[in-house]
Amino acid sequence: MPGMTLLGKWGAALEGMFKSPGEARKQRRVRRGFEEMSPDEILKVDKDNFDIVYGDVVRVELDDNPHLVGMMILTKDDKYEFLTSQNFETVSKLLQDALGDKVETR
Repeated sequence: MPGMTLLGKWGAALEGMFKSPGEARKQRRVRRGFEEMSPDEILKVDKDNFDIVYGDVVRVELDDNPHLVGMMILTKDDKYEFLTSQNFETVSKLLQDALGDKVETR
């Protein structure tokens, strides 16, 4: 796989509050189908989806907070910051399996 796909938009947790019920249903159907989609198909689903090439990742910092995991991804050209409510150990293992010693946890 040439790139790591990071899905979603900034503030995705709040996004559902501003969508019509029909739009929210459509997005749930798309999300359920991600397991069956290729990375290229996932990138094409939404104009805000983007990929980060593994080789471009310089460092990933994970912060374990009580309710959210903070993630900062530093690439050769950009810096990305994300929050997730996923389990810290799950996120950490996923990234360490893919990026090894580029991942720092706090």
